[in-house]
Amino acid sequence: MASSEPRWPPPQRHASAFSFWRSPGILLVALGLLLPMCSGRDGKDACDDPMRFETMMLNGPPKASYGPGDRVEFKCRLGYKRIVPLVPTTAVCQPDNTWAPPLQEACTGLGGCDDLPTFASMKLKGNPAPHYTPGNTVEYECLPGYKRLVPVLPTSAVCQPDNTWTPLQEACTRKSCPQLAEPQNAQVFFTHGTFQFGSQAHYVCNEGYNLIGVDILYCNVSGNNVEWSDSPPQCEMVRCNYPVLENGRLVSGHEKQYHYKAKVVFECLEGFDLQGSSTVFCGSNNNWEPKMPKCIKGTKDIFFLLVCF
Repeated sequence: MASSEPRWPPPQRHASAFSFWRSPGILLVALGLLLPMCSGRDGKDACDDPMRFETMMLNGPPKASYGPGDRVEFKCRLGYKRIVPLVPTTAVCQPDNTWAPPLQEACTGLGGCDDLPTFASMKLKGNPAPHYTPGNTVEYECLPGYKRLVPVLPTSAVCQPDNTWTPLQEACTRKSCPQLAEPQNAQVFFTHGTFQFGSQAHYVCNEGYNLIGVDILYCNVSGNNVEWSDSPPQCEMVRCNYPVLENGRLVSGHEKQYHYKAKVVFECLEGFDLQGSSTVFCGSNNNWEPKMPKCIKGTKDIFFLLVCF
């Protein structure tokens, strides 16, 4: 006999979130959407490792990955130097995951120290080589007119692996000419304030004295040493000859000797007229200044006779 009790449908079980992904079609679509999102996290959306070169290397340690905007810089490897004209050595990671600008070898295999150091007091010992590579050594010596400093400083430089010379400084100093005696009746001035090589000694006589000789001496190289170019000059007292005026006589200034600025006054004998200055002085060049006058015979009388006639 059938039961008269009502029948209820069995309870339904709600699908879990996980059961939603058990559909193969939905799972494939989801994976297609997620893969591009994961590429940035796993390094795919980035530039490749920086390129490698035979003559260049990264300037600094490499990064684990390079994203857009990251910059890399290269430098020459040991034993290499930059090509001239210069080409780029820096590249930037672009949004399209490429490096720009494209780089090429920017260094040459003839690395070395081509430009020799130059100095005011030293010169290269021997002839220069056409090219210097790391490890090569050059030796310097003092120029003529110079001598080694004390204490002694290094005079050799070595080409280093980075294509630069080891530091070197002036190791020589000027030699000195013999000391000059104190001049008599003169003053002497030195262009560098010393007797050293390259200096000049300028002589100026005191007022009333004349310079005999050269007025400038030069401290020059002489063999392995330095010497003055000439002997020091002498300064002699100014002397003028005894003043004699033909057809005239001294009015004042009678002396046995006439030195600088001595003054004499002339007049002409009767019947003669003075032409020029009646007063003259003994000048710095041993001559009377202004020019000695002359006594001209009877110019006034001749003019009077012409007027009366």
